Amino acid sequence: MAVEELLLYFLLAPAAAYGVAVVWLRWTMRRIAAHELGFLREPGVVPKFLVLLVYPTTPIVFGLVLLIQFQQVPEDSLTTGVVRSFGLAYATVSALTVFSQAWIVVRRGANAYRGASFARVLILTVLPETAIVWILVIGIQVVGILMRSPTEGPLSATEADGLTRAVDFFLAGSLGAPLAALLSNQPPSLEPGRFKNALLLGTIGTVIIAIGLFLALREIALL
Repeated sequence: MAVEELLLYFLLAPAAAYGVAVVWLRWTMRRIAAHELGFLREPGVVPKFLVLLVYPTTPIVFGLVLLIQFQQVPEDSLTTGVVRSFGLAYATVSALTVFSQAWIVVRRGANAYRGASFARVLILTVLPETAIVWILVIGIQVVGILMRSPTEGPLSATEADGLTRAVDFFLAGSLGAPLAALLSNQPPSLEPGRFKNALLLGTIGTVIIAIGLFLALREIALL
């Protein structure tokens, strides 16, 4: 597969999603500032904003790791099909993860940058990030199978189909990322009792992601 196509899946697409998320967060801050004069000059608001920008960079960092790994796999029609399927899935999961994290921050408005709510928002943004962490795990598993030793022979159609199914299973499970954001956004505030409810509700989304991971790894284990 061409390096340009790998760059699109593993770096350009995650970077584009990150850029959109940054614009969304910045636009939200400006809206808050328009209603709360002096908001942007409050102590800690800008540093906290910069911290919130670090979390969504994970898909870019992981994408660089996977880009290096997938550049080493052999080139044939079946392998290329699997790599393309995984690449599209990675780009999609990257966008779902980044937008879900941004959604959680945007939902809390000015409170996301104030007091204990800031730390609680950070904790909630970890929930959708499990999707990008686990697709990295699947990517490493896929590379391990695609890298053939001289005694193994080329990738078979059965193996290619199994890997594609595994990727599809996790892609479906990754819908748990926006679900985690949606559910954790339901409590109207992040006071201690309601934050616990937000965390528990958001965990339902991570369970969906975990089911997708389980089905994907089971499919890989059967190869």
